[in-house]
Amino acid sequence: MAQPPVIDGFLDDWVLNDGVLLDATTASVVRPTSVPPPDAADLSARVWTAWDGEYLYVAARVWDDELVRDSGDVWQDDELEFAFDGARDGLFNGPDDHQITINLDGTVTDRGVMPPLTNVLRAVETQVDGYQIEMAIPLTILQPPGWGANWVAGFNIGLHDDDDGGNWDHYLIWQGTATNAQAQDFGQLVLEAGCHRADVQPNPDHGNVAACDGDVDIADVQRIAGCWLQAVGPTCPASLDLNDSGVIDLPDIVMAAGYWGWRR
Repeated sequence: MAQPPVIDGFLDDWVLNDGVLLDATTASVVRPTSVPPPDAADLSARVWTAWDGEYLYVAARVWDDELVRDSGDVWQDDELEFAFDGARDGLFNGPDDHQITINLDGTVTDRGVMPPLTNVLRAVETQVDGYQIEMAIPLTILQPPGWGANWVAGFNIGLHDDDDGGNWDHYLIWQGTATNAQAQDFGQLVLEAGCHRADVQPNPDHGNVAACDGDVDIADVQRIAGCWLQAVGPTCPASLDLNDSGVIDLPDIVMAAGYWGWRR
């Protein structure tokens, strides 16, 4: 993230790709096995991550037809879990190993330990068919042994669903069988260098020959301005629509100009 997102539960300042889909068809584990698995409207999520020099940012859109937060145990209610094996050593017993959970009321814990974490920026925004979350997790909590482009950590996602109060009704795990153990079975979190959202045009005057050339300059602003009032399409691709309005309009040009001067 060249420009940190506002942690407000709205994802309009994220450049969203497909993310990671977690539902009953993609989960490694669906519990309990004694009842039919939940359908996507009852329990599913898409998860995105981004990073900068101070935080790991996590966003999620959760589909859930009944929202419940009534228990003292964070795992018994609707909640998301993000597990990190920072050293990617397959172990889950060091200062780099974490299970960060977030509930509907914004309670954030590490491995469920109370009192909640207070230095994780977080927001939850309820929707008619579920909820959205945003978090900014400081590196001072994660304590990764390395941090920067191409760094790889173990990563996992868990999703609890409580439809009727009391204990949870369904539990999905993305990879392996746990989010607080068996880190050797986690997926991967890879920090990619990425591209600034306004870095859309090469600038031959600077010796740059490709878009995503590492700076936002006059060539980028001119590219967006050249599509002013044009609908998104082959000539004016969606990458120029910085505010995702469907047309290349004045706010897109203003945003690009505001980013002018950024350097990787």
